[in-house]
Amino acid sequence: MIAVPLLPRIGCVTAKPFCGRYPTKLANSLKCWRSTARTPSSGTRTFGQRIRSTRMTKSLLPAIKNGGFGGWPEGCGLNTDRIPVIVDTDIGDDIDDLWALAYLLAHERCDVQLVVTTFGDRKRQLQRAGLIQRLLKEANQAHVPVALGVPSWGTGKGAFPQNRPPCSQAAWAPPASPESVVENGVGAMCATIHNSPRPLTVLSLGPMTNIAELVKMSGDTVSNAHLVGMQGSVYCGYKGSSTTCAEHNVACDPGACAASIAAPWASVTLAPLDVCGNIHIKGDQFRRLVLKKDQSPLCAAVLDGNSAWAESSETVKTYYPRLDSSRETTCLFDTAAAFLALHRDGGDLMQVERDLRLRVTARGFTEVVEGGDGTRLNCATGWVEGGNDQMVEDLVSTLTRANIDFGSSAALTVLE
Repeated sequence: MIAVPLLPRIGCVTAKPFCGRYPTKLANSLKCWRSTARTPSSGTRTFGQRIRSTRMTKSLLPAIKNGGFGGWPEGCGLNTDRIPVIVDTDIGDDIDDLWALAYLLAHERCDVQLVVTTFGDRKRQLQRAGLIQRLLKEANQAHVPVALGVPSWGTGKGAFPQNRPPCSQAAWAPPASPESVVENGVGAMCATIHNSPRPLTVLSLGPMTNIAELVKMSGDTVSNAHLVGMQGSVYCGYKGSSTTCAEHNVACDPGACAASIAAPWASVTLAPLDVCGNIHIKGDQFRRLVLKKDQSPLCAAVLDGNSAWAESSETVKTYYPRLDSSRETTCLFDTAAAFLALHRDGGDLMQVERDLRLRVTARGFTEVVEGGDGTRLNCATGWVEGGNDQMVEDLVSTLTRANIDFGSSAALTVLE
């Protein structure tokens, strides 16, 4: 059995694949390549199942260095307009992760290659994985591997495992079964980055515990990836406050955030509260989503998930007591970071400050520093006039399109 990449419909059956340790077998298997990754035939296994069954979760790096995961051949005609993305998410607590992931899955510019859970013990991460799997199914992208991250509630003052409420979206989807996920999510991220023929984007939507472990495991492999994250409070706090604060994702694991942004990525770009703190869907835009429910399974799933969360969430009871979830959303912080993952320069909507120096404090604050101290990175610190509204419109327009299956260059199959 050998793992080879599945080519999309690009008419490239004569391209020479990355052969890894099995050049002859892989070359002879060209005639067996499927033209789509949606429904692997009987006797095949997906990328995630391959990792589990070969016990590579305990020794991924040697396999990666020897080319054991296969990869994409040069010059095979891949659609370079689509941006390969790994999503690291704490979906299941606040609802914004669900909206952000749906946005990426529906976006024609995005190629989601792997989704990894972060923040929480194994039980919580299996719950998160179940939510991801349902969303992938509704988006017709169930082939995308789902992996478990480091079982940890973080180390900072923002992490209170003994007081964490139950998964507030648990009613929307059952937990994933252990055999349906990749156990070593950090190793899977490392493999995906290593084998990408061009720099991909790692999007962090939660505490950076997994990202810090990835940096520790992979070393300079992260130079083949851009890091984009929803972290920090640079000039503004929650709800547009002029007072900065210890933003949740940073406060839960400040050390992991500091280590992650200091690593040798191709670039680091953050979307702090300065741009993420005022993203809402309401009025006519929300009605458009409701009207699309019968035509788009993905749109229907997101709205159903939003309603289920609003009914049980302590966040809603505390901060949005008058919320009518049938007419509006709460703040969708992570969707701004998802937009930034597809437009690292901010597009024409965000103001991105280049070479800003930030220091992460032990309390989880992200402070601007002068001189040689701090980590140099790019940071979205504001919107151009009307940019916020245009980004929300792009989110709604993307979700209300007909359910399109874009495929993924991440899918692998195992040929007998």
